[in-house]
Amino acid sequence: MPALAFHAAVAKRIVERLHQPALDAESGSLYLGSTAPDIHILMRWERERTHFFDLQKFEEQSAVATMFEVHPALADPAELNPPTAAFVCGYISHLVMDEIWINDIYRPFFGRSSPLAGDDRANIMDRAVQYELDRQARADREAMSHVVKELVRPILDLKVSLIGGGALGLWRELMVEALNHPPDWERFRFFGGRALKVA
Repeated sequence: MPALAFHAAVAKRIVERLHQPALDAESGSLYLGSTAPDIHILMRWERERTHFFDLQKFEEQSAVATMFEVHPALADPAELNPPTAAFVCGYISHLVMDEIWINDIYRPFFGRSSPLAGDDRANIMDRAVQYELDRQARADREAMSHVVKELVRPILDLKVSLIGGGALGLWRELMVEALNHPPDWERFRFFGGRALKVA
C-alpha cells in the first residue's frame, strides 16, 4: 500500500482539482487524514482497526462503507465541522487508494495468486514499487513543503472518534519528519524490511 508522502501528494492533487473552499481552508486536516489510517504502525494496533479492510478476505470489501458502519457520525458531512470534514475526506482517499493497491496491484502482481506467489521476493518487489512512488512524491520539494507547512498549522476543533487527539498529535509529528526525508533510497532497508516481517 502506498506510503505517507504518496498519500499526501495525492491528497494535495485532490484539493487542487476539486477547488472546494472547505478543503482549501482545512488542507492540513485533509493531509493529516490522508495518512492517518497508517497510525496503526505507530500505535501497534491491528491494521483492520484503522483501515476497515481484512487482508485475509479475498471477496469484495468496501473499507469506506465499513468505516461509516463502525463510525456512523462521520458519514454525514453536514454534521461535521470543517476540519473534521476535511480530515474524513483525506481518510477516505487513503482507504480508497489502499483498496485499489491491494486489489489491482498487490494481489494480481505480487500476492499469493500472482506468478510470484506472494513470497518474500514478491513482497520486497511490492515494497520497492511503493517506495519509488513515495520517493518521487518526496522529490517534489515544493509540494512537500506546502504539505508540511499546512500540517504544522494548528488544527482547531478536530472531532474524530476513531483516533484520539494525543495519538494524532504524535502522528502529525512523525508525518512532518517523514515528509522531510530526502528523496533517496537510503531508508529502503527499513521500509522494505517491514515487508519481510509481515510476509
